[in-house]
Amino acid sequence: MRALVALAVAACHATPTPAPTPAPAPVPIADAAPDAAPIAHHDVGRLAADPAGELWPTRVCVEGNTLVFEHFCGCNDALLCTITAAGSTLAVALRKDPSRTPMCLDCFPMVPARCALPTPAAAWNVTINGHPAFALPIDRADGGCWASPP
Repeated sequence: MRALVALAVAACHATPTPAPTPAPAPVPIADAAPDAAPIAHHDVGRLAADPAGELWPTRVCVEGNTLVFEHFCGCNDALLCTITAAGSTLAVALRKDPSRTPMCLDCFPMVPARCALPTPAAAWNVTINGHPAFALPIDRADGGCWASPP
């Protein structure tokens, strides 16, 4: 009996097990065809500062003939986009997918939006939801990105 009491007392004074390390934040999900090779992204410029109270991407990248709009903070959110060309302006309408219900208040990358660029290729002044965003040169590099200012 004394041995059992001694074991119980020793167990109570044992060093507590440290809490598990939290899992790293998820990375954006690639929305490419399964057989498509990933494109290495590199920043080539800055987006205009985001207008207050408006949905604004944190990064826009070129992948082939497609613009990819990313946003770093959402929870089960996805972006949708449409592009309209008028003269030298490429007007992008960017919005959240209304069919997806936010599942939490945490901050995880949203599912990116992918919009095909009009042909023929041209130099464009890009607007997002009516606000100037960046200039897309005619010789745009595949994998080039424009990021929001810090």
